[in-house]
Amino acid sequence: MTRQHGFTLVELFLTIALVAIVAGFAVPAIHDTILNSRLQNATGKVFDLFTEAKSLAVKENQGVYLSSGTEPGGSVCIGYNVGAPCACETAGSCQKVISDSEFPNIQYEHTAGFLTTPAFTPEGWVVNYWVVKIYAWRDAAATDLYKQNRVRVYKTGLILWND
Repeated sequence: MTRQHGFTLVELFLTIALVAIVAGFAVPAIHDTILNSRLQNATGKVFDLFTEAKSLAVKENQGVYLSSGTEPGGSVCIGYNVGAPCACETAGSCQKVISDSEFPNIQYEHTAGFLTTPAFTPEGWVVNYWVVKIYAWRDAAATDLYKQNRVRVYKTGLILWND
């Protein structure tokens, strides 16, 4: 009598069930890791924009104006311009613009600061206080908050990133 080699149907179903259980635990963790990476990248962009604006104010010896607005598609933009106010939602108005539309499930919210006065003076000080909140949502409808970061610009010119 010859023996056949292979798996029984029961062994195959058990293996598939085990793989499904492991995948059920892994998928949410992978999703959160991707979302956290997007949040860190989006926060880094805001931090870098403020740092660049401050450096330009000192380098060009002029005030640098910050702008925050809502683009036609509903995304929030943040930008800057040397020497004169700008509107980030108007193409070509600001020297540099970033938008939360670059990152799925990420949302910017500008909570302080005035657009009609320069944010950074030629000395690197801040005329007005700025805070940008960066939200990471688990869903596209923005109802399930995963995590939030803040980038703050203080009167002394200090720029801080808070997780």
